[in-house]
This record gives sequence, structure tokens and C-alpha cells, in this order.
Amino acid sequence: MSKECQRTSLITALAMCSGISEEGQRHRSTGTRARYSYFLPLVGSVCRTALQTVFNVSNDSITRYRNQVKAGEFALLAHGNIGNKPAQSVDEPALKAFFTRLVETHGDIVPVRFRYQQTVERSLQRNYNVKEYRMLMSYFT
Repeated sequence: MSKECQRTSLITALAMCSGISEEGQRHRSTGTRARYSYFLPLVGSVCRTALQTVFNVSNDSITRYRNQVKAGEFALLAHGNIGNKPAQSVDEPALKAFFTRLVETHGDIVPVRFRYQQTVERSLQRNYNVKEYRMLMSYFT
């Protein structure tokens, strides 16, 4: 992986961690100190040393990138925004095809129970229908 791709991946992971770590705050006499939780996709919570080992960076680099994320300076465009057009609309067929392929390879079969009710001769009948669907795990969406 190139240095730019590695940096982008690390900053994206740290930005995700900053959104998750809001719950672990400690109050001090000088103010609130936000505790930082480190997470890796498909792994979960890890320690700072493990994050350094995965991304092959030093302690100072993680601190510098965390400060960039905190200041909101992590979304700078590397290519000068040449030819970058915002999406006017979502390409639904391509998106559907992508998720269909993803579900076929990584999806789990889950039984889903549907409940419906009918009124037959002034009495209410509750019926259940169970079908098996292939669904993605929550970390894919």
C-alpha cells in the first residue's frame, strides 16, 4: 500500500474512532477529557499499540493525525478537485448490483417472521409466515 493510501486509511479509521469514542468521557477539574477508543473494521475494539502495529506508524504520528481529525483537517482533496463532480443522483441499478453481489458472497441466511391478521366471520385471526432471507451483517452497512 502506498504512503498516501496508508495515511488516508489511518485518518479514516481515526475519524470513525472519534465518532464512536464520545461515550467514554471523563470529567476533570479543568474540564471534560474525551477518552479515545480505537476500533478496526471487522475486528472491533483494539488498544493503541495494536493500531500502531496495524498501520505501521509511531505514537507521535497517531497523535498528529488525531489532532488533524479533531480540527477537521482530514478531508483535504489530494487531487485538487479537478474533474470531481458531486453526485447528481444515485445510480440505483449499479448500487443494487453491488449489494446483490456482496450479499451473495458475505450474507448470512436469517429466518424472518412476518405477522399479519385477517378478519374472518367477525373474528380476528393472527397468522405467521416465516421466510429465510440472506442478509448482510451490520458492519457492512
